[in-house]
Amino acid sequence: MRAMDAWDSVSGETEYGSAVRILQERCGSVDFHDIFNALSKSVVPDVVGAFREGDWAWLKKVSEDAAEREFFRASKERETKGEVWDSRILGHQPVEISDVRILKNDPVVVVSTVFEHVTARRDTKTGELVSGSESTIVPFYYAMAIRHELGDPLGFNWKVVEFQSQEMAALA
Repeated sequence: MRAMDAWDSVSGETEYGSAVRILQERCGSVDFHDIFNALSKSVVPDVVGAFREGDWAWLKKVSEDAAEREFFRASKERETKGEVWDSRILGHQPVEISDVRILKNDPVVVVSTVFEHVTARRDTKTGELVSGSESTIVPFYYAMAIRHELGDPLGFNWKVVEFQSQEMAALA
């Protein structure tokens, strides 16, 4: 039996409840809904935008663990292929909190959403279209686990610890 499970059975507090409580304690008087709004309106769109643009230096600053490895892998893949992705975000579905859990003794918020992007990918040297199209819009599913760093919870004091993206089938 995990220590957290034993504590839950004694205290009645779930891992989700414990993580939310710790997050609120660290953020002081800031309401959890305000934190969620900050994640929805700036943190998640900023991370997705930087990923699409290939802003690897910024992503390295705001990521660690599995997310940092995934960003490194994606950067090397694009570098090897000699591609730059169209970074336009045409819209997105509301960000959803999938879970709030404890990871390495810190509360982590797991979020997911779908963004719509143009599929155009261009050659980094010539600017020629190598795949996709300027007129094809495809939804991409994104999921990430984000850990709060001490400081202003409504600013970008977050570390992305896990990151996944998946192109979805285009609707015809």
